[in-house]
Amino acid sequence: MKKYIKKYMIGVVILLILVLIGYVYMDDRVSEMVTVSYDNKNFDLKELELREEPFKVFFEDYSKIPMIPVNTNMLIDFHDLKVDKIEVLDYLLDEQGHLRYTEKEIVSLPLQGINNDYLLTLSPHPAMYLSSTIETHVYRGIEMVVTSADRAQSYLFVFQTETGFELTEPNEVTPKNVEDELSLPYALAIDSIIGVDPALNHEMTYIAVNFDNLGYMTEAIQESIEIYLSKYQVPVINESYATLVEKNMLIDDDYIKGILIDFDSIIYVADDEFLIEASKFKSGLGAVGVEVILKKVDGVWSVISAKITWIS
Repeated sequence: MKKYIKKYMIGVVILLILVLIGYVYMDDRVSEMVTVSYDNKNFDLKELELREEPFKVFFEDYSKIPMIPVNTNMLIDFHDLKVDKIEVLDYLLDEQGHLRYTEKEIVSLPLQGINNDYLLTLSPHPAMYLSSTIETHVYRGIEMVVTSADRAQSYLFVFQTETGFELTEPNEVTPKNVEDELSLPYALAIDSIIGVDPALNHEMTYIAVNFDNLGYMTEAIQESIEIYLSKYQVPVINESYATLVEKNMLIDDDYIKGILIDFDSIIYVADDEFLIEASKFKSGLGAVGVEVILKKVDGVWSVISAKITWIS
């Protein structure tokens, strides 16, 4: 019996050693097949093993997650691996490595490549401003889906990048470029919603906009939108349906003298395109749902479409 137990324990030890050797060998094998570098430094690269929460393994040691400036150029080298197709997916992650938003906020990054060398430019993630809290940096996970000889394999790495906000004093922030990025598309979207079903605008005395549902909002962005909408020659106010009721601005529990624009969701399709689902309210029997698609073409934002999705 003792001999059996001894042999069993020896077998377990040998098996553990083989597993550890295999793990080290796999890490070495990944680095030999694919290298991702920036500023002459290599990322810690791992093969995708579990589809569920694949980035969590990187967050076991935060000190190994590098801070990478926006617009950094990354070099991807596949060495001797023959690559037929490559797709690069950019995820926003929380501090535990979980996917921060839904799969709709995962964006595909463009590559420039010759032979087995590719250049990836790290642009700002379009969903960085969706958070309701102020952050100076975010965690991002990159998945490279590589197809070679009819076999697809994913390679992962993680880094931090700046959001474009600088903390100056407690609870105060200085936004950088946020007004330029969000003011115009938000104004265009609201303007297009106002233009849908124009009969609801008849004799309106104000335009109420629930700015609090527009992702990250600053006074500067709101002021820019108000200036853009000044062509309607009525006040633009920050209100929701609930606050209108609280302020007794709902007449006969049914209608308002102005119109109310509210937002259900903002979905980033890519870094130069997003979709807004909103509503326009005049009364209980005078309201519509609107879907707006905006796209940046040649550096200029424009409304691609604004269509009614429901009518009350």
